[in-house]
Amino acid sequence: MKNIFLLILLIALAISFGCQKQSKTVKSGEKTSEKTAEKTVIGKWKAVKTYNPDSGKWEEVTEQETVIDFQEDGKYENNVPLKVKDPATYKVDNSVEPHQIILTSQHKNEPKSWIYKFQGERLIVKIPSEAKYGAAKDFSIEPNFSIIVFERQ
Repeated sequence: MKNIFLLILLIALAISFGCQKQSKTVKSGEKTSEKTAEKTVIGKWKAVKTYNPDSGKWEEVTEQETVIDFQEDGKYENNVPLKVKDPATYKVDNSVEPHQIILTSQHKNEPKSWIYKFQGERLIVKIPSEAKYGAAKDFSIEPNFSIIVFERQ
């Protein structure tokens, strides 16, 4: 139960901070190779595993299917039920290490930075519990940050 609550809280926070359009790795008008397309965050991702900082353990996400969607037009959505929908946009910053996904809410002017990496076909993100913590420096386990593993849906 804590696992799902944490996951819903993190995604709700992400929505409340939104995003901007993803930067492209190819010039406008060029086709993206399949290999490049595989390594992009664009698309729908299902949460499969999360690190629970309260228990200090990795847990499978089984209670509720959580899906995030990075759309090609720079919009971000998820399936977490919220009382108030907060449209968000995203921007990918691959000029820094680790790479970042910056979420920006239409209702709040406080961007939230996730770091991300690919591990095989999985997308791994590390999310601060609050925007004030900024982007993580690496994928180590630390307070105020959660790590979520997603698979392409």
